[in-house]
Amino acid sequence: VQQQAFIPNLFTPNQDGTNDQLKIYGLSQVKDFSFSIINREGNTVYSTTDAEEATQRGWDGSVKGILQPGGVYYWKVNGQLLNGSKLLLNGKDSGSIVLIR
Repeated sequence: VQQQAFIPNLFTPNQDGTNDQLKIYGLSQVKDFSFSIINREGNTVYSTTDAEEATQRGWDGSVKGILQPGGVYYWKVNGQLLNGSKLLLNGKDSGSIVLIR
């Protein structure tokens, strides 16, 4: 059985209780995990090495309490599944998401 973890390609952090956090889904135990989100200027706006944080809490679209603007952001993931294979989200190790305000 091949594990398939994924990340949505958009989210809407508008406090309506639906899609307010960007989370990774379908991810179980991994090792050497890191996940980051980068804005268009190349600045890291979210970063974690805690897989549980990435799946349970996720990114709320803010940096130090400041709401980030709507638009395209880029994500990168590194890690390894317990069976030794490379961790991929949506079959890739990087991609883009859209934050909609």
